[in-house]
Amino acid sequence: DFDSLDRLEKARYRFSLMAMMRRYGNAWFQHRIGTLRSDDWQSIAAPLDSLFSVPGNAVAWQLMKSRFPADFRSFIDDKIERQAPIATAYVPPAPLQKYSKRKMKK
Repeated sequence: DFDSLDRLEKARYRFSLMAMMRRYGNAWFQHRIGTLRSDDWQSIAAPLDSLFSVPGNAVAWQLMKSRFPADFRSFIDDKIERQAPIATAYVPPAPLQKYSKRKMKK
């Protein structure tokens, strides 16, 4: 939960996300001007849906989005809006499996 972080943790979180978003913004721009093929862009952009299904990332994005071009902001805001219902859904944790210890061969 982003709100539960202290000031330093929030800064670290935002700067980490900002670095990641710079990478996506650059790839998005390269795709828009035609130097990055559509299939390459799709493989780069695919993790954005998962990234913004985490509510803390959406909150942090609101704090930094003014540092990005308007059309990229709109692209990300649309992704966040589509993810909002998914982010609030309850997903039960996966059960832990017991793993047997195997003897290492020498």
